[in-house]
Amino acid sequence: MLKNKEINLEDFRDLSNLEGIEYTFMSERGLQKLSYAEYLADLDLRAMVNNIDRYKLIMGRTIFSYSMKYLAEKPAVAQNLRDFEEAQRQNPLRFFAPSGQQALDFLNDYDNSLCILTACNRFGKTQTMLIKKLINCIPCDPKWEIFTKYGVKHRPFRGAKNIGLASYELDFHTDTLLPMILDWAPKHELGKYAKDFKGKGARKVTMRVDPTLELESGTKFMFSAMSQSQGKFEGNVKHDWGWDEQGSEAAFDGADERTRTYAAGRHDFAMTPHKVEGRPDTGAGSWINKLYSGESTKGHSIGIYQGQVWDVPDWIYPEKSKVQAFEKWVAEPMRTMNDKARREGESRFFGKWHESSGLVIDEWDSTKHVIEPFEIPSHWTRVRGVDHGDKHPAACLCCAVSPAGDLFVYRDWLRTGLLASQVAKEIIEACGNDRKRIGSYRNPKTDVMYDKYQEVMSGEHFAWTVFDARAFSHTTKDSGLTLAKLYNMAGLKVKQGSGKDSDHYVPIMKEWFGLDLDKTHFSSGEKGAPRIYVFNTCTNFIKTIKRWVWVERKTKSSERLAKESPTKNEDDLMDCLKLIIQNNPKYIGNPKSVDGDFYDGLDDYECASRRKYKPLDSRTGY
Repeated sequence: MLKNKEINLEDFRDLSNLEGIEYTFMSERGLQKLSYAEYLADLDLRAMVNNIDRYKLIMGRTIFSYSMKYLAEKPAVAQNLRDFEEAQRQNPLRFFAPSGQQALDFLNDYDNSLCILTACNRFGKTQTMLIKKLINCIPCDPKWEIFTKYGVKHRPFRGAKNIGLASYELDFHTDTLLPMILDWAPKHELGKYAKDFKGKGARKVTMRVDPTLELESGTKFMFSAMSQSQGKFEGNVKHDWGWDEQGSEAAFDGADERTRTYAAGRHDFAMTPHKVEGRPDTGAGSWINKLYSGESTKGHSIGIYQGQVWDVPDWIYPEKSKVQAFEKWVAEPMRTMNDKARREGESRFFGKWHESSGLVIDEWDSTKHVIEPFEIPSHWTRVRGVDHGDKHPAACLCCAVSPAGDLFVYRDWLRTGLLASQVAKEIIEACGNDRKRIGSYRNPKTDVMYDKYQEVMSGEHFAWTVFDARAFSHTTKDSGLTLAKLYNMAGLKVKQGSGKDSDHYVPIMKEWFGLDLDKTHFSSGEKGAPRIYVFNTCTNFIKTIKRWVWVERKTKSSERLAKESPTKNEDDLMDCLKLIIQNNPKYIGNPKSVDGDFYDGLDDYECASRRKYKPLDSRTGY
């Protein structure tokens, strides 16, 4: 247990995104050029920079820090600082410096038409996304420090653009995105929206009347919210879109179609990839994660970037605040072995995808459940679950039960567009087995003759293969026979599973995936282990469980019900697992085992206690 173990922040600090970056510090000590690691090691300098009683000015990666007494004695220095302040006030964009290499790469990526920047809370990801939009839609001087010192590529001005900005609510624009644009855009671009425009004060943007900010160069920022109608994303044609946090798929699809009017149409996402309460389409089970992982493209070339909390210097995100966030999101969940809190913490602190968020099996943790393949001992009990598909894929899941009662998913199989007889044949072959013809069957309704086969388990022996209960009662249109009969005739002998829906069995499935903190993990040897493991070669299953999310049930009148149900989209392999777990898989040995070990009718525990197995695998002990 980690309950009393000290979790040291320094063990988790990663400055790799800051390698090669140099900061300039100006103070009474003179000019110093240091890496960020060197700055952290200089405790006196850190104290000076973060002392609220001292004068501080941050201009990109140049940090000025002086005592008020020193400036009073050095009027020339004070005047220079006032000149710098005014230059920055007039054009803050000129001095912008990205936080780390990932943010810089995101800013410079115009080769990909869709870019995703994930990062922790307080990274400045929204700010970075807006900077990218600004430098691409207004005239910028290539001599500005942002281009000459901080690695950002200059983009020649190619005319005004319509920029769509999307967030959850219009209030988010009012409170966050709009103020950021007003803070970072050059004052000459803001015109009437500048705070001191002709001494009259700034013109306001009214989000619910005219949610548009037009710059002097002609570029327009148009604000939309996911809470608005779909028409807000399909109305005015936009050159570019900027997405603050995780937008809805419908909103994106509508917006994307309108950008295709322009060859240069593109999207930039800035988000913390955690589960948003009430939004099952967020987190690792989301459509955006499919883009991030490369599973889907929506017709775009995609660039992915991940910023870290460590990329943000402490004069922007104080070390004290980082320590507090680390304790909340990392240290405490680790000490209490709270895996759900840990996974959310990894998203909020490290900017990783909140893997189990919104998932039906939110106990899923790839670091715990996914293991390297190994040769399964011959006496372990093998079982299969099969789900037939017409319009959707046919699926099969092969599992092995260890003497300890753990379930190992070692093979997944998916095919589309096959007849029942073809599915059965291919599953048998995928398991390394053969078929032998044992007779024929004449269908009395159609007078069609069928060959009857039997599976020869020369490769793998299965105690049973379970099939959806509906396949034993529903007949196919062409043959008039049940699917179960067609499978059995093709050699794949199937038994009837339960006909109850997923809702009934989800709690049972979750128990299998949940961690027993007193149990030793099969691979790592650490405390905290599930009852089910998945070979990393089962890529389709892993994708499926990470896409199996809760969706809202609706009545025929489209009224929302309080209850949610697991999605039926791309859930075929989960149906296979459901069928297997319904059948209560147990270790009963294997009558085809090379050592002759098999279930002899004894109680499972008695059976296991009476036998001694020769070690076959260093990790299994069997």
